[in-house]
Amino acid sequence: MTSGVLPYVLANLDCGHIGSVTLKPSEGQCLKCNTIQPLSDMGTTCNCGSTSFTVTFYPNHHNEAHYLTAVGDTVECETCASIARDIQWLKDLDVSTIHHSRLRHGSYYFYKLDQTSPSNFMAVGGVRACPEVDAVLTQKRLSPLSPTERA
Repeated sequence: MTSGVLPYVLANLDCGHIGSVTLKPSEGQCLKCNTIQPLSDMGTTCNCGSTSFTVTFYPNHHNEAHYLTAVGDTVECETCASIARDIQWLKDLDVSTIHHSRLRHGSYYFYKLDQTSPSNFMAVGGVRACPEVDAVLTQKRLSPLSPTERA
């Protein structure tokens, strides 16, 4: 079974992560005014106002001519960018507002006291668990503890 959502071709990036090869967008012909334009996964509206299209081009994951990225292209690693955003969020985090944190499903979640909540806690945010984030947590002296362990 195949899915149009999952990439068929993966790229090994210099950073060691894996990324998907970017494909050309699908194109469709408007059924009202016959213009051809790129189609979005979230729905497309033509300049004439129509949302009805006939697909005229659908990229084939197995055809290299349909790739926007090629071997040797410089691409941004989405995983590295996400880790960088997480690290910046952690560095900007005011540790004095955090009551406790938890490690669940490969991510750290941070909570603060909130008297309006039935549990007395409110989630502040979360970041993925990885060595880079662990280093920042160690530097900021944060560790995943339950509320009873913290008290």
